[in-house]
Amino acid sequence: HNDDIEYAKYNVKNFYQQKITPLLVKGKKNVFSNESFLSTYSCGRGEKAKRLKELFPEAKIIFIIRRQADLLRSHYDDNPFDPSCRSSGKHMKIKKWIQYCFNLEYSHNSLLKSFNFYNNVKYYEQLFGKNNIGVFLFEEFVQNKTVFVEKLTNFMAIDNDKAVEILKKAYENKTISKRYKKYRILCRRLGFNPVKKILSSSKYNSYIKYLKKGKATKTKISEGDKKRIVNYFSLSNKELDKEYHLNLKEYNYY
Repeated sequence: HNDDIEYAKYNVKNFYQQKITPLLVKGKKNVFSNESFLSTYSCGRGEKAKRLKELFPEAKIIFIIRRQADLLRSHYDDNPFDPSCRSSGKHMKIKKWIQYCFNLEYSHNSLLKSFNFYNNVKYYEQLFGKNNIGVFLFEEFVQNKTVFVEKLTNFMAIDNDKAVEILKKAYENKTISKRYKKYRILCRRLGFNPVKKILSSSKYNSYIKYLKKGKATKTKISEGDKKRIVNYFSLSNKELDKEYHLNLKEYNYY
């Protein structure tokens, strides 16, 4: 629920406890992960954090962060549409899209707000305590998985060797393909899905699978926009680096 009154009205806490409890494995660390926890869509980030605290008061919180310029590019590749209107906004070129993100800096659904790692971490610290907060780098995972996994398992107090084995079998989210991106843009421009209207459900699903298997898209951000994004987050990234000793400068966070 976007609204906290509606959340309380429908007793969502009890609903989730009934649904989650059967999924928990005794004697093991249970992990719940969802990008929407820090999304500015639906209810606010702070409200989501308080709800998580209510449901899991003793939880450890794991933040895996990534350079904001890379995050914005990745987000654009997934949703190259007007960020002020996620469901029906028009397609935008990357430069205009980034400018819109800055224009929406103070709106309730600002992407820039959701990517301010320092503010996010400090808020969760207040709720769960600093000892229960772990911050890890996506870039380190890419460059040195051994070091990344060791840090993560130490924080979670789990067996490192088992974690390495699990990681080998892990599913990797695929970058959206160029042809699927073009297809989505076409649908958005037309205002409807033309293929879905003429194909059966099974054939349509096969067609979408075919589109998604194409060459991955990777939009380029201009050096000027990269610098603007780095400068925007520089101060907050420095503060996070100072408190959590993440060596962010080495990975060009500031």
